[in-house]
Amino acid sequence: MEAIRATIEGNRQEQKALNEEKEALSKKIMRNCEKTPLFTDVVTAFEQNSYAALEKYRPVRDRFLQYNKDETRLSEIGKRLHELFTELLEHESTRKKISKQLAAEQHTGEFEGLNENELKGKAMGLLALFNRNHRYSDPHRDDSDEDAIKQTEAKLDAVEILLKRKNVEVTYNRGTISFSGESRGKRKKSE
Repeated sequence: MEAIRATIEGNRQEQKALNEEKEALSKKIMRNCEKTPLFTDVVTAFEQNSYAALEKYRPVRDRFLQYNKDETRLSEIGKRLHELFTELLEHESTRKKISKQLAAEQHTGEFEGLNENELKGKAMGLLALFNRNHRYSDPHRDDSDEDAIKQTEAKLDAVEILLKRKNVEVTYNRGTISFSGESRGKRKKSE
């Protein structure tokens, strides 16, 4: 878990540094954006006096070369930022799964001594409580509702772990629960 947190923090720091570099490059590109000289003007200048034309257009050429380098770097930064965003999503997802698993493991002791039928009854009761809490929770209120929902979900996951140890398949479908031998649906808690 600490390795995942460290990786997430490292990715966020790299993301922050790249965003700062991207912003600076974007400002530089906008500031140094200039109109290209007309081809006929350049040719005419070279026909009249090639040394003077080189002196006049060499800085323009150098600025365009630098502009192209900056554009390329900006593109590379954009690709890396996209990769970092994807990695962060994956790491956050993994961290949440591990946290959820650890929370469920903490509650398995509460239900350890129950037989299969008692566990099924607990699962149905906990799912009903989860659905009721989730349905009536207000996202604008304090975190006590969210904590109650997470606590109920952790207990439900603990019961599911114990049922799987007894070779009972647990499936969720649209806020209902079924066990092996019954109609099976997708595993989804009412979210």
